[in-house]
Amino acid sequence: AHIVLPRHEKYVDANGLIRQFGSVIISPEKVAVLKERAGNAHLVRDKKGWGKIYQTTLLVKMTCLLLNKLATLDPDGIGIEMEADKPSWYDALNGLPGVFGSAVPETFELKRMVQFLRDHLEKIGIGDDYKINLPEEMQRFFLGLESLLIDSAKLPAYDFWDKASSLKEKYREDTKFGITGKEKVVSGSAYMKFLGLCLQKIDAGLIKAMDPGSGLYFTYYTHEAGKFSYIKDKKGKKHSHKGWPCVTIKKFRKRPLPLFLEAEVHYLKTEKSHNKIKQLYEAMKRSPLYDQELGMYKVNASLAKEPADFGRCTVFSPGWLENESIWLHMEYKYLLELLNSGLYEEFFTEFEKAGICFQKAPVYGRSILENSSFIVSSAFPDSRMWGRGCVARLSGSTAEFLEMWIMMTVGGKPFRLNDQGELTLEFKPVLPRGYFTNEGIFSCKFLGTTQLVYHNSKHIDTYANDFKIKNIEINWLDVTKEVISGSSIGHHVAARVRSQEARQIDIFF
Repeated sequence: AHIVLPRHEKYVDANGLIRQFGSVIISPEKVAVLKERAGNAHLVRDKKGWGKIYQTTLLVKMTCLLLNKLATLDPDGIGIEMEADKPSWYDALNGLPGVFGSAVPETFELKRMVQFLRDHLEKIGIGDDYKINLPEEMQRFFLGLESLLIDSAKLPAYDFWDKASSLKEKYREDTKFGITGKEKVVSGSAYMKFLGLCLQKIDAGLIKAMDPGSGLYFTYYTHEAGKFSYIKDKKGKKHSHKGWPCVTIKKFRKRPLPLFLEAEVHYLKTEKSHNKIKQLYEAMKRSPLYDQELGMYKVNASLAKEPADFGRCTVFSPGWLENESIWLHMEYKYLLELLNSGLYEEFFTEFEKAGICFQKAPVYGRSILENSSFIVSSAFPDSRMWGRGCVARLSGSTAEFLEMWIMMTVGGKPFRLNDQGELTLEFKPVLPRGYFTNEGIFSCKFLGTTQLVYHNSKHIDTYANDFKIKNIEINWLDVTKEVISGSSIGHHVAARVRSQEARQIDIFF
């Protein structure tokens, strides 16, 4: 077993050298002793190196994530650095971390988290009397970043990166083997001010991520050392343990990769403006990400001019596997965000071209009841393969398809709590008139067992302004029947439906 020993432990490695800490192969008996002493990975240090488990709130844990991510913005403040040696979702760019790669989708997700924290803290009305207890190591990290954020308007992006990186490295060094357990207080108003400063910094970087030519966001960047100096010691140049000269980089040159679909998906998760979302949708149709032949969306634009050291995606033929193909998981993510954004007409236009259930089976080459890993795009040299579904691995697209299905058939959140804290049930389907039979019927399963039947005799889109539910009929498993006027189902009946006691629910528009 490989065990990371605490600071006070010493051991002899395979070469007979005494080490202070690190990994070492030891006997199972010793493993059991160390595990018993460790107890848990989250420890508070005492004089001997071990202590009690530190417990805290979800807010403090999210603050820890926020501070580390914010301090990992790249030298231009645009993307988040790939410091973990992995490129996140698009793992075929596995070479990008080695060339100072950074990713914009993670910046959008950081923005989402800041918005989430601010929105929920505003709801409970926190102020100076609201106290947030942070571990003292995290509080120093918090105050250091706060000071940098206050000065960020006049601080060059590189200087922010340099100083924030130092704060992050100091925090990680302080907490590498545990924490003291002492806490420092941050007031609610100071915390809210900090979140506002975070948003300003993040938004300033995301503005720079926009490609003026396409009107879309770049997803990935690489950085080259534009200016540097050698670090010198008494012997001259300082060298790493591998013999490479050590340098201090004073300036980076950033370079965006071609367009990827991923950044646009994450942008849609943060944007609230209907007009801006519509503009991005129209820009997508004009961009190289849109496959005109298939009416689908490619995972990336052409990588023909990119070097092979960016990752394995560059060695695949265009239109195949992770290079310019229709990667179904990401395309479905994009379609789902169109639906979540309220672009219903646009969503159904795209869904009936891109949805697997609408494909022509001879072209798709598989059952249209099954998703694929990727679909061969029109960038592939052999046109006979265009539109063919291929399975390279299990696909995450099923999760997006199920979420789209739930949104279309019952609405995003059918069960919710009213102002009195009581459970309610309200159906808000998003279905175009063409999805109903000639008799105006659309039927599906709800909660896996209840038959849900919509009656739309006037054949209107359920998302039209004049759409509303007239009444609801519930047939229970005990053969009794209940009729409800209007669209909202109260808490007693909603609880019974959620307990799967309803055999069939008929909804009349």
